[in-house]
Amino acid sequence: LRGHASDVYDVAWGKDSSHLVSGAVDSSVFVWNINKAGSKSTGYQQSFRDHHHFVQGVAFDPYMNYFVTESSDRSCKVYKAKKAPKRKPKKSKVNSETPKHNSD
Repeated sequence: LRGHASDVYDVAWGKDSSHLVSGAVDSSVFVWNINKAGSKSTGYQQSFRDHHHFVQGVAFDPYMNYFVTESSDRSCKVYKAKKAPKRKPKKSKVNSETPKHNSD
Protein backbone atom coordinates (compact mmCIF):
# COMPACT_ATOMS: atom_id res chain seq x y z
CA LEU A 1 0.00 0.00 0.00
CA ARG A 2 1.63 3.18 -1.16
CA GLY A 3 1.62 5.79 1.56
CA HIS A 4 3.17 3.78 4.36
CA ALA A 5 6.91 4.31 4.79
CA SER A 6 7.47 0.77 6.08
CA ASP A 7 5.82 -2.64 6.39
CA VAL A 8 2.06 -2.87 6.90
CA TYR A 9 1.32 -4.80 10.10
CA ASP A 10 -2.49 -5.16 9.97
CA VAL A 11 -5.42 -4.44 7.64
CA ALA A 12 -9.21 -4.63 8.03
CA TRP A 13 -11.92 -4.49 5.38
CA GLY A 14 -15.08 -2.47 5.90
CA LYS A 15 -18.34 -4.33 5.47
CA ASP A 16 -19.02 -2.42 2.24
CA SER A 17 -15.95 -4.14 0.71
CA SER A 18 -14.72 -0.86 -0.74
CA HIS A 19 -12.91 0.55 2.31
CA LEU A 20 -9.79 -0.74 3.98
CA VAL A 21 -7.94 0.50 7.07
CA SER A 22 -4.24 -0.30 7.42
CA GLY A 23 -1.70 0.14 10.21
CA ALA A 24 2.05 -0.06 9.80
CA VAL A 25 5.40 -0.30 11.53
CA ASP A 26 6.00 3.41 10.78
CA SER A 27 3.13 4.23 13.23
CA SER A 28 0.85 5.39 10.42
CA VAL A 29 -2.79 4.52 9.80
CA PHE A 30 -4.56 4.95 6.45
CA VAL A 31 -8.18 4.54 5.43
CA TRP A 32 -8.37 3.55 1.78
CA ASN A 33 -11.19 3.86 -0.73
CA ILE A 34 -10.55 0.89 -3.00
CA ASN A 35 -12.81 2.38 -5.70
CA LYS A 36 -10.26 5.20 -6.16
CA ALA A 37 -7.16 2.99 -6.05
CA GLY A 38 -6.64 2.98 -9.82
CA SER A 39 -7.23 6.70 -10.27
CA LYS A 40 -4.70 9.50 -10.22
CA SER A 41 -5.61 10.30 -6.61
CA THR A 42 -3.76 8.67 -3.74
CA GLY A 43 -6.62 6.30 -3.00
CA TYR A 44 -6.65 6.99 0.72
CA GLN A 45 -9.28 9.16 2.38
CA GLN A 46 -7.69 9.68 5.77
CA SER A 47 -4.24 9.32 7.32
CA PHE A 48 -3.07 9.51 10.93
CA ARG A 49 0.27 9.39 12.74
CA ASP A 50 -0.91 9.61 16.33
CA HIS A 51 0.86 6.55 17.80
CA HIS A 52 4.41 6.61 19.20
CA HIS A 53 5.22 3.02 18.17
CA PHE A 54 4.08 0.65 15.44
CA VAL A 55 0.39 -0.02 14.90
CA GLN A 56 -0.44 -3.64 15.75
CA GLY A 57 -4.16 -3.83 15.02
CA VAL A 58 -6.97 -2.04 13.19
CA ALA A 59 -10.73 -2.67 12.90
CA PHE A 60 -13.92 -1.00 11.65
CA ASP A 61 -17.10 -0.97 13.71
CA PRO A 62 -19.98 -2.90 12.06
CA TYR A 63 -21.67 0.30 10.83
CA MET A 64 -18.40 1.80 9.56
CA ASN A 65 -18.89 4.99 11.55
CA TYR A 66 -15.67 4.48 13.51
CA PHE A 67 -12.47 2.52 13.40
CA VAL A 68 -10.04 1.64 16.16
CA THR A 69 -6.27 1.22 16.21
CA GLU A 70 -4.01 -0.42 18.76
CA SER A 71 -0.31 0.16 19.08
CA SER A 72 2.78 -1.26 20.73
CA ASP A 73 2.90 2.01 22.71
CA ARG A 74 0.09 0.38 24.76
CA SER A 75 -2.64 2.69 23.51
CA CYS A 76 -5.87 2.32 21.56
CA LYS A 77 -7.41 5.14 19.60
CA VAL A 78 -10.91 5.50 18.16
CA TYR A 79 -11.44 7.60 15.05
CA LYS A 80 -14.54 8.76 13.23
CA ALA A 81 -14.57 7.36 9.72
CA LYS A 82 -14.94 9.93 6.99
CA LYS A 83 -18.03 9.22 4.93
CA ALA A 84 -18.26 9.80 1.23
CA PRO A 85 -20.80 12.50 0.42
CA LYS A 86 -24.23 11.07 -0.27
CA ARG A 87 -25.58 11.70 -3.71
CA LYS A 88 -29.08 12.98 -4.03
CA PRO A 89 -31.29 10.67 -6.03
CA LYS A 90 -32.22 11.98 -9.44
CA LYS A 91 -35.76 13.18 -9.76
CA SER A 92 -37.65 11.17 -12.27
CA LYS A 93 -39.89 13.01 -14.66
CA VAL A 94 -43.32 11.55 -14.33
CA ASN A 95 -46.22 12.69 -16.42
CA SER A 96 -48.67 14.10 -13.91
CA GLU A 97 -51.59 14.21 -16.32
CA THR A 98 -54.46 11.88 -15.58
CA PRO A 99 -55.21 9.41 -18.35
CA LYS A 100 -58.14 10.34 -20.56
CA HIS A 101 -60.73 7.71 -21.30
CA ASN A 102 -62.81 7.79 -24.41
CA SER A 103 -66.40 6.76 -23.93
CA ASP A 104 -67.47 5.61 -27.36
